[in-house]
Amino acid sequence: MDKCTQNLEVFIKKRDIVKSKLRIFKSYVEKVKDRRCNSETPLDAVEICGLEQRIERIDSLLIEFDEIQEGIDCVTENAEEQFLVREEFEEFMTALLPHEFKAQEAKKQRNVPKPSSSSDSG
Repeated sequence: MDKCTQNLEVFIKKRDIVKSKLRIFKSYVEKVKDRRCNSETPLDAVEICGLEQRIERIDSLLIEFDEIQEGIDCVTENAEEQFLVREEFEEFMTALLPHEFKAQEAKKQRNVPKPSSSSDSG
């Protein structure tokens, strides 16, 4: 097995690991969403904290995926196949991101300072 083939296999394995982590994130978001849809109560602090922690990791996973995919693109002979993989991944992320934005919005709402009940008597 030549060095390019070995590198390609390593890159593909790393890409699969990143994709797996993103699928786990998607599953978590869907569970939270399902629980939220079946309840009248807003997300609790534990759910919001869990979403926030996972969302913070998403950006680094997206960057990691892109770097790995670029490595694959450099050593592969089948550009069309890799284009399809990237397109599939982007479609997956497009379906996932609206949930991420909703979670970020929940975080913003939680951090909005409450108006003070006292007024200036100046």
